[in-house]
Amino acid sequence: MKYKVNDKVKIKTWKQMEKKYGLDKNKDININCEYRFHKKAEKQIKKLKAKRIVTIKKTGKNKNDGYRVKEVDWLIIDNMIKCLIKEEPILNRFEILDL
Repeated sequence: MKYKVNDKVKIKTWKQMEKKYGLDKNKDININCEYRFHKKAEKQIKKLKAKRIVTIKKTGKNKNDGYRVKEVDWLIIDNMIKCLIKEEPILNRFEILDL
């Protein structure tokens, strides 16, 4: 698995996934990547206050199992993830001033 529990990741936009993977041939409501990404999920993503950022709650045993996220009950896979959000450690005033 590429990511681990409690990692914060940014989800790709619907347009990014549609451009890369295309839409399901039978319906225009699913992105055609390894795991179907439904149009309803895009609406839920837009409601997230953290600008498409979710926290991984649970990882599968292998790559095809994907990840569960904390903010909403979704299963996501690597294809849907844009990047890992790295949290910078908070510096104390001595580190900031380079003392």
